[in-house]
Amino acid sequence: MSEFVPTENGVPIRQPSTANLMVDSQDRAQGGASDFTISRNNSILNGYFTRIGVTEVVMEWFQPNIATDYQGTFVFSESGGAEEGLGVVIAPDFYTVESLLKEIANAMTTASAGAGGESRTYRADSAYPGQAYIDVSGAFTFTIESLAGFDSIPQRLGLTLDTALQTNFVGSAGANILGNGWTPDLRLYRFIDIVSNSLTYNQNLKDATTAQSVDNILCRWYFADDTPNQLDGFGFPILQGYTSFVQRRQFNPPKQIRWANNMPIGQLQFRVTYQPVGNSPPLTLPSTTPFDWLMTLQVSEV
Repeated sequence: MSEFVPTENGVPIRQPSTANLMVDSQDRAQGGASDFTISRNNSILNGYFTRIGVTEVVMEWFQPNIATDYQGTFVFSESGGAEEGLGVVIAPDFYTVESLLKEIANAMTTASAGAGGESRTYRADSAYPGQAYIDVSGAFTFTIESLAGFDSIPQRLGLTLDTALQTNFVGSAGANILGNGWTPDLRLYRFIDIVSNSLTYNQNLKDATTAQSVDNILCRWYFADDTPNQLDGFGFPILQGYTSFVQRRQFNPPKQIRWANNMPIGQLQFRVTYQPVGNSPPLTLPSTTPFDWLMTLQVSEV
């Protein structure tokens, strides 16, 4: 009796060899975490590898979403009242929509005090969940003006600028409604890109975007949470960036960057950018406010 021999032939599979290259923005010799170079006397990584993959990133974000006095500066006027062209400056800090509206009401009250104006309070409207309005004494028409060129609070709240807001101020004594088809967005950035031409120049397959031009990036960090956002006291979502955070994200599968196996990894340059428009400038962030990031790069032989 002959021995049974199956028709299928097995194919041995060997998993590729891998190594990790850990990047810590705090290892920079100088500069900020959005623009730095890491250099060594010897190559940072040698070996026969052909792919580099970004497997995980940790973002250590402590940048207030109202970051400068310019972003928090605007002028308001009130027809029929004592206020005319009064300036308001909201101090840089982390704000939800609720806390920002309350701060605006307090700032407007303070600015109006010397002009004999009225006090104001922002509050939620129980009849319209997810909306808020400003209460004033006296039925006046307000005008809020944004300083030209600034990403201002009124714009980020979705208020109509430089026009009488009678259509937005409704109800007894005037009520500025937010939430009618518009969700205020107080995030400092919607996303940021981590770029390293030192690692992507070997790549034949280039990145693409719907924007006019693009950088080749290592990864894009979207300021968005995987779980539903909590709501503030006025019913508006607390988006990522309204508070400081330290968060880790894994990329599975990671972006695989082609690498010529005869090229060592020597000097590394990194930039963190927003709105890629081709060679985008790095973020300009206050040096007094912490911002760092970590990244794991997995290199493999296939």
